[in-house]
Amino acid sequence: MSFSYIIYIVAALAIGGAVVFYQNMKMSTRKNDYLAQYPDASKVLLASKNFLIIQENIGVATVNDEQPVLFSENLIKGGFYAKPGSNKVQMIYSHTRPGIMHKTVTTTYGPTERELKIEPNKTYRLSFDRKAEDFVFEEV
Repeated sequence: MSFSYIIYIVAALAIGGAVVFYQNMKMSTRKNDYLAQYPDASKVLLASKNFLIIQENIGVATVNDEQPVLFSENLIKGGFYAKPGSNKVQMIYSHTRPGIMHKTVTTTYGPTERELKIEPNKTYRLSFDRKAEDFVFEEV
């Protein structure tokens, strides 16, 4: 491997790191602005499960017709902030499993819009019940 390839690799890593840093700063600023505007906002955890070959993901497209303000804790827990009162949330669920004829089979439910009642300074969990094929919203 020549020296010029090493320079290209280091430059690409530096640019990639700068982009990630910028996105994190932007998300942090947005979160701080939201929490300043709604200091009694509640957290809504998204119950996604990723096993070795089976993945379950819940996504939130909009909260009150706006892009959601996301957070993550310990790289495992993640979710969005919601102001107290009634919030209109548009959510999507997908389940991926190994297939027989294809490598994987993905089943998607939604987008579904729900009205969620949020109390101040509480933590909630948004999950999906596959048997009932419906979203479950509960306080933690």
